Amino acid sequence: MAQTPLPNPIPIVISGPGPWIDVKAYGAKGTGTDDDSTAIQNAIAACPPNGCTIYFPSSGGTGSKYLISSGLTITTKGVKLLGECGAIADANLATCSHLISSSAIVMLTVGAAHTPFDSGLVIQDLGFQDTSKSTVTGAIALINTLDFTLINVHCRDISIGYCLLFNGSGTGNTDFTQFGVVINPKTVDVKYPVQIGTQTSEVNFFGGDFNCSSTSGAAISGSIGMDLRGAAGSSAGGEFGVFGTHMINCLTGISMFNMANLNFYGIIEMPNGATGNDGIIIDGDSGHADKNTIAGSIDGFLRGVTLGTTAGATTNNRVLANITNTATPIKAGDTTALSTAVILTPINYPAGSGGVAIGTQVPDLTIPEEDPPAAPVTGSRRVYVDKTLGADDHLTAMKSNGTTVDLESGWRNYQAPLPAITGNGATDVTVYTFSVPPIPKGKGIRATVFWKCAALFCGTAKTFKWKFGSATTAYTTFTDNTLTAAYTQVRIFTDPSNQTNNTLLADAITVGTTTQSAGLVSSPNQDTSVSQPLTFLFNAASGGHIIPEGFIVEAIQ
Repeated sequence: MAQTPLPNPIPIVISGPGPWIDVKAYGAKGTGTDDDSTAIQNAIAACPPNGCTIYFPSSGGTGSKYLISSGLTITTKGVKLLGECGAIADANLATCSHLISSSAIVMLTVGAAHTPFDSGLVIQDLGFQDTSKSTVTGAIALINTLDFTLINVHCRDISIGYCLLFNGSGTGNTDFTQFGVVINPKTVDVKYPVQIGTQTSEVNFFGGDFNCSSTSGAAISGSIGMDLRGAAGSSAGGEFGVFGTHMINCLTGISMFNMANLNFYGIIEMPNGATGNDGIIIDGDSGHADKNTIAGSIDGFLRGVTLGTTAGATTNNRVLANITNTATPIKAGDTTALSTAVILTPINYPAGSGGVAIGTQVPDLTIPEEDPPAAPVTGSRRVYVDKTLGADDHLTAMKSNGTTVDLESGWRNYQAPLPAITGNGATDVTVYTFSVPPIPKGKGIRATVFWKCAALFCGTAKTFKWKFGSATTAYTTFTDNTLTAAYTQVRIFTDPSNQTNNTLLADAITVGTTTQSAGLVSSPNQDTSVSQPLTFLFNAASGGHIIPEGFIVEAIQ
């Protein structure tokens, strides 16, 4: 029997919960000047209890603007809001179905306080815009809402508010917003692309762009790409995934307080040479901001990842991100914060960065370790701990092969880069001085100075000296016309049975894997049962100089 040929072209039918309800059938105009608030709310009210699709036509692909002056609400299960605004729609929504407002409202609220709502909500291909650029509180608020999917939701010009808000309403076991998926969201000129409040969990983001830049191209003051904020003293929120989402021009990429289990595998950046404050902040109290994994990439901030900024604690965090063009790639545990069991895997630290700043409140820390340290990118730093560990503290170095070494009562100190220092041929110049804590019997320290010089002056002979306690030891003299970046290092070991017997090993000056001159061994024999100063001295003929790029002193086995 002959088969009936398929029509050409094949008609495409967009599926969704039935029945279908066209908002224009309920009086919506989509002109951008007629108030469609009542018509759209009436269309939503007409949705039967088992759900429906509310359709916002886009006037033949030229875009429709549905003006609302009062907020819309959804409390019926199974509602799908469907517009026409594809994933690659232009940034100004000109070809999209979108809701617009200049009123101080939340444009769409789903669910209600203290009322669990198993919504089955879908919002797809729909835009939201504040035409005043200064009035709308937010685009979409999901309150106590479960089971939702947002696809190609676009927000624009909400410069004082949010695009998406997810929030539980209280402390009861039923007051949760959770089980949600957000696919390919897009924001332009939005202060808070995402806000997540207390008792919200298990929301995952896939792809999309969160742009916080204003119409001038600069980041909106106080902007945060994802603001995740739980209640004080509570960990009732967490389990978020961010996969491939791009956050751009937000002064803070992600800010977390008392939220746990964030898995971030996205991109956070400040483009075109601009500088943001923090790529990611993880903070909390009583250990409630924990078990977070930060991967992906972060670029262009004063601090890449900040662990702990206020009185409280954040625990069990793992940082694997590629962090570039950032003054301090990681800052952990300042004087008022506590970051325990922090694990930091090796990171690509940029030229001129301050490395990883570990404050005084970090009792359990694992850091990447190089032994010997590789010659860095000019000006780059690794991990620097400025504290003395107590009996209950644990500082562990992770080797490149995955093994770890307990540094016991170890410590590291980092001193910042300095301006160029010029020799006069007569007097030794003090470059860095550090007070070395007592060195236990059989233990030691290692000090490394990173430096460079301009090629024009590198041919001038230079002399380096290390002074430990009252003993000064000539290190080496060298001339190299090609030397532009190097490090010099000294190690001091104490006799296992006598702390006044110690050996100083002045290692070679090294550029990459090339040795510029031989090292030197001496016996300063200073009393290491007490603190002793360690000084790095420099001299050169007139005109010879170095540019110090940092000084690390660290305990070693």
